[in-house]
Amino acid sequence: MHYLLYSCYTKEKRPPGWHHTSFIVTDKGVYVSGGIFTQTYKHQPYEQIASVTIKRGVFDKFLGVGDVELVLLPTETDLPYPRRPMRKSMTICDIPDFQSVYKLVQELQQKHTAKTRVQ
Repeated sequence: MHYLLYSCYTKEKRPPGWHHTSFIVTDKGVYVSGGIFTQTYKHQPYEQIASVTIKRGVFDKFLGVGDVELVLLPTETDLPYPRRPMRKSMTICDIPDFQSVYKLVQELQQKHTAKTRVQ
């Protein structure tokens, strides 16, 4: 069972057509969809998230928004020759309340990591 913890459609502070991104944070993972001409849908369960970071550029600070980046754990298919992991991430762009989203995702990811270490 999934519990909806945070949901947002981030288009408010950008010019029309700039970004069309929506995301949902649940107790199982993060779901992101977006795109202008084609829609893409991504889901990242917490066990695949290595860390959570905030990114803010000059224009983001001016507009009062920020990006939350989910750095993902490498998988076997991500190990190119000579077996160095590539950094993969999923970014939720232009979030008005980015600090709350960052804290929520980080807290849920840490709880899930602690829960899997115990088992």
